[in-house]
Amino acid sequence: VIISDAMGMGAITNNYGFEEAIVLAVLAGTDILLYTGNQYNGRSLVAEVTRIIRQNIDANILSEARIDASYDRIMTLKNKIPVSVIPSPYVPETPFLISAFPNPFNNTVRIRLSVNRHIYESVPLRIYSSSGQLIRHVDLSVRGHGDYEIAWDGTSADGKAVSSGIYIYTAEINGRYVSGKMALLK
Repeated sequence: VIISDAMGMGAITNNYGFEEAIVLAVLAGTDILLYTGNQYNGRSLVAEVTRIIRQNIDANILSEARIDASYDRIMTLKNKIPVSVIPSPYVPETPFLISAFPNPFNNTVRIRLSVNRHIYESVPLRIYSSSGQLIRHVDLSVRGHGDYEIAWDGTSADGKAVSSGIYIYTAEINGRYVSGKMALLK
């Protein structure tokens, strides 16, 4: 498989036009043309190169057999190189998850924070309306890994019942946030 150098380099562009460089490279036996961008005159570079090659095949300057031979060489090489997925020994760990149940809810919803690290701090849990208004703020006292829950009865910080709708709940630990949506149906 023969791969070109950058087709846009000065040694080529200073001496040959775009179309002429493509035709000469293919006639010289180049199988893969390398470019440093993906646009040519505001159009897709791949579409332009394909158009030029097709046009020159139709004009009998390039042969379709020559293009097929390049394709066959590329596929033969591709099939010789094994590709495998090697599992990474590092799997990023989510330090905590948050969920609400039942969801949707009518009277009371339980918001659960599941912590899988030894964290000892006060974790702010906030409930917002769908318009972004803070409805309720509770600090959960987290003492190590485990599940922590609060029950929310659908009232604001001043004890007033909120209307039916979508509410967002969030928690923050060490600058990392998790959130979810819950629906209150009355």
